[in-house]
Parts: sequence; C-alpha cells; structure tokens
Amino acid sequence: MEIFSVRRSVVVGQRKSHGLHQLPFPRERHGYEDSWGDFIPPRLFCYTKNLQLTMTKLVQPVPLYRALLRAASSLSAYNFRSYALRRTKDAFRANRELFGEARDKALQQGENDLKMMKRQAAISQMFQTDRLVVEGGLEGKDKGVRARVKSVVVNDETKRPDTASALIQTEAHQKSPHIYVRFGGLQKECANGVFWGFGHHYQFCQYFYPLCLYMTRMSPRVECSGIAGLIPLELRISQRMASKAEAKKQFEDVFPELVEELLAHLRSINMPSEAIEWYEKNLMHNTMGGKLNRGLSVVDTYQILTGGKPLDRETYKRAALLGWCVELLQAFFLVADDIMDQSKTRRGQPCWYLVPGVGNIAINDSFMLESAIFFLLKKHFRQESYYVDLLELFHDVTFQTELGQLLDLITADEHVVDLSKFSLQKHSFIVIYKTAFYSFYLPVALAMYMAGISDEKDLKQAHDVLIPLGEYFQVQDDFLDCYGDPAVTGKIGTDILDNKCGWLINKALQTASPEQRKVLDENYGRKDSACEARVKAVFDELNVKGDYEAYEEKTVEKLRKDISSVDESRGFKGQVLDAFLGKIYKRQKVQSSHQILIAKYSEIGSFVHFEKDTDRTTYLPPTPTMHHAPHISCRKHHIRRISHASLN
Repeated sequence: MEIFSVRRSVVVGQRKSHGLHQLPFPRERHGYEDSWGDFIPPRLFCYTKNLQLTMTKLVQPVPLYRALLRAASSLSAYNFRSYALRRTKDAFRANRELFGEARDKALQQGENDLKMMKRQAAISQMFQTDRLVVEGGLEGKDKGVRARVKSVVVNDETKRPDTASALIQTEAHQKSPHIYVRFGGLQKECANGVFWGFGHHYQFCQYFYPLCLYMTRMSPRVECSGIAGLIPLELRISQRMASKAEAKKQFEDVFPELVEELLAHLRSINMPSEAIEWYEKNLMHNTMGGKLNRGLSVVDTYQILTGGKPLDRETYKRAALLGWCVELLQAFFLVADDIMDQSKTRRGQPCWYLVPGVGNIAINDSFMLESAIFFLLKKHFRQESYYVDLLELFHDVTFQTELGQLLDLITADEHVVDLSKFSLQKHSFIVIYKTAFYSFYLPVALAMYMAGISDEKDLKQAHDVLIPLGEYFQVQDDFLDCYGDPAVTGKIGTDILDNKCGWLINKALQTASPEQRKVLDENYGRKDSACEARVKAVFDELNVKGDYEAYEEKTVEKLRKDISSVDESRGFKGQVLDAFLGKIYKRQKVQSSHQILIAKYSEIGSFVHFEKDTDRTTYLPPTPTMHHAPHISCRKHHIRRISHASLN
C-alpha cells in the first residue's frame, strides 16, 4: 500500500540507448509491459521551482492508472474521472483499440485509489527529510547504499496547501550509477513505502545530479492571481510561463505609446530634434530592460480589486500607465543612485552616466524621468476625482525614498568603513524608506485609488502589511546576498565587500564578542575575498543564518495573521496582500529570463536555460502535454549535460 501519493520521482540522467523523443515506444522494440499488457514510455518534462528550470525525466515506467492518479491528485475529487478520461484519450488517441482496455482499468483502479487517497491525506501533512532513503544497486555485488543525501531544500507553499516539494542533491557512488529511491512514511512504515525509480534501464550521466520528489494531498488547490509558486508540472508549466511572458509583453507594449506622447509634447514646443532624440534614448535606456515587477503589480492589483475579470483596452492602458509611472520613478532613482555609488553596470549594460557623451548630463536626465511622471498623470488623470491623491502619493513616496537614500549614504560610505554607525534601527529605517514605500505600498495605493478605494482605513490596512513586507523582502535580499547559491540567484553577493548596512552585519554586531567584533571591524567592507571569508566565518560562528530563519518565520506568521484579519467590507481585498507575500516567502533571488525562454521555445521546440557568466547552455526538452502546445516538435531537442559545479 502506498503511504504517500507521490506525483513524480525524477532524475537528471540519460537513457543508455534509445531515443527518448519516440513516443510512444513500440511494444516489440522496448517491451515495457505492466500487468495489463500496456506499456508506458518515460516522459520528458520540465519543472519550475522559483523560476529555475531543470531538465528531468521519469526513472521507471509505471502502470497507467498510477500515472493518472499522480497527475490528477492535485485536482479535486469530483474532477478526477473527467480528467483521467480526457488525459487517456489525449495520450493514446492514435491507437484506441490497443489502449481501450487499459483505459477502462485505469478509470476503475483510479476511483478505488481515490477513495484510499482521502485516508492517506492525513499522513501527508508535511514533507519530512527522514522519510527519504536514496540507495544504490538492485542485485548482486551492487547491493547496499551507493548514494547519500547531501542537502535538502523544502518548499512549503502556504497558499498551495496540497503541494510540498523538495530539491534533494545527492552524490552517487562512482562504481554504481544505478540507484533507486525509497520514499516511505514513518520508520515502522518504511517497509511498505513506495519503491521508485529502479535504475535497471538507466545510467546517469554524472555522479552529481538533482533528484526531485513531489507529494500531494487531497485538500483543494488554492490559487490567487499573481502568487508565484510551484506549478503543476504536466498540466500548466508551458501555459503559465507563456501567460506571464504575454502579460509582460502586453505591459511593455503600452510604453512606446507613452514615449510618443512625451516626444510629441517636445515637438509641439519646437524642441530641437537632437534634444528629442536624446530624451528618447534616456527613456528607453533607463526604463526598459528590468523585470517590471513594480509596474505589473499595479495592473495585477487593480484587476484583483475589480473582481479579477479581464480589463478592456482603455482600462488596461490607464492601469498600465500608472504602472509605468512607477517604473519611471524607479528609473529616476537608479540613474541618480548609479552616479552616487559610481556603479559600472545596470541591468547588463553600462550605467547611463557612463554611456559615451552622457557624463554629468545624466543628473538632468534623471530629473526629466521624474518630470515625465507628472506630465502623464496630468494628461490622463486630471479630470479624475483622485488626481490630487495620485500627485500627493508620488510626491510623498519620492521624499520618503530620498530620506532612506540619505541615511544609507551617510551610514555606509563605501570608502570609509565605520561599523559604529551601523544599527538594526538604522537598517530598518533605510529599507522601509528606501525600498518598501515605492516598491510595495506605492503600486497598491495607486491601484486602490483608480479602483475607487480611497478610505483611510483601507489605505492603512494596506500600509500596515506592505511596509513590514517590504522590510522582510530587503532582509531576505541581504540574506540571499550572503548565503544564496550563485547558481540559483544568478549573481555573486557583494554586500560585505561594499560595506552595505545589511541585516546580517547588524545582527552580528549585536552579539559579537570583542574578538569577533575586531575581526568584523578589520575585514568588513574591504575589497578582498579573504576578508569577506573571515566575515562570513564570524557570521557562521554567531549563527546569523539561524537568526534569519527565526526572524523569517516570526515575521511571516505575523503577516499572515494581519492579512487574515483584513476588513474587506469597503472593497479592499486581502488577496492583494496574499499575492505579494506569496511572491516573496521562501523565494530564491533568480533573474527572470521568461522572454528569452518563450522565444527559444517557439524557435526550437525546447526550453533553454542560460547560465550567466558561463558558456554553458542547457537545452530542455518540451513538456509531455503536447496537446496543449501543438507547435512543439519532439524531434528538435538536444541535451547538453550541466557541469558538476552548477549542481553544487
């Protein structure tokens, strides 16, 4: 009897001989038969976890009814029969007679297992690492443990209570690349656990590989617009990624119209053409190219507040215009910040002030980016009752951000290290005023005004959650800068080298002994990797990582409590706040490449994962839901293995 309903057990590997793109496998050639006489081919698919793409595949063919059960276990009970029937028809439409009997048995067995699954749900409350055993060898001299679990990262999605997942990194024995996984329940139940992925048919390409297990329970899936999390693999990965890319493209398509409005105004006052061209370059260089999360949040929030229905073109453009005003404000801040910090690059290209011919003109250009906000607001919202509210909001948030920037500049001078100026109180002020107001509160408040929700009580409800949420976001960012895996985050942290007034250093200063404080004073903020290593060693001695984990759980618990108590009687919705928390909690700071992935997906029929600062390119085969993406060709894929370093 299965103790858990395991959706997928997958490994990065390569089949010994046969081409995996041939679906389904002919019976006489491969002989993958189960007790019913049908055969199930291995399936190639991709999964996303915090926007990181990994190539995966099934280890062992399994009976059809169990494949259906696992794939459908995230659906509600009453949808199981229709899903199983539809999935079977789609998969085996070409040979109805051969699979007709198997389909009927799948439905019958699936219904029986569904009843049992309800009783199993109580056991499947939480993924526990001590229930995972990775073993190698199936017979003869290969018996015994041939692999060990190196690390486990558990993703507990609060708003997805039916799904828990873990990315387990294992190290295989060099002489026995064949392994299998036993995933069972409590110690006394392990003997009855699920035996999975027998390596008899497979040989792994390398001795390091990620292994991913999925466990589901029967509680209904809860989804809120805008919440990022684990995507049901076979059903919606390509659709969800395409949808997100389409939403971003739709938002980006509005910006050229706004640029043209600004340039038309300059032409109307007889501005010389060279100045008009300069302003256009200023707008395009400094506003485009980012992830646009702040601007998109305005549109997403407005859509939630107005019932979640699709917006008509005119309404969408007005919401997107407010979003682009937030992005213009961000561009204004960044151009000035790069000059003050003497930064070299921004979003993968030279900072604006370093572009040949720009120099100190960038100071005036930053002012012009800010002025564009108020020009657009006046043109499109002057007749609205909330026009003054929009103006005051932008003025207030701009001043608040500048206050945070001031304290940051005089506290953490990159060229004059003085840790006596640091404190958690200063850190809190800096991150709240420099980041939280314009990144979290501003987009929501703009959408609220546009949706007609302007009661001070509702604005305070949003403020009281979004400001602490923004502070948590920055603390998390500080933590990932030091402890995040560069292969996942997409960058190497530099906060220690740059003398940043971060949460970790302030936490360490609170509890450091005189000897440890001396090490921090002598090494923090120095442009030397050895000094950085000494600082990290002190962090480890003081267990600031454990302090962060305790802080995170305490903060998130309070945020959830505050969100659950939101008063929605006047039109504001706690779902807006849930969406922001869902994007942040347990996130990995990874750089999004959705637009590149979608473009490559259409071009070669495969997902492509680009690894920054390397020459490695990993081509990922398309998902098995070919009926959802008919343009995908299974024959156009090539797999290049990821190096050991990228998995460590």
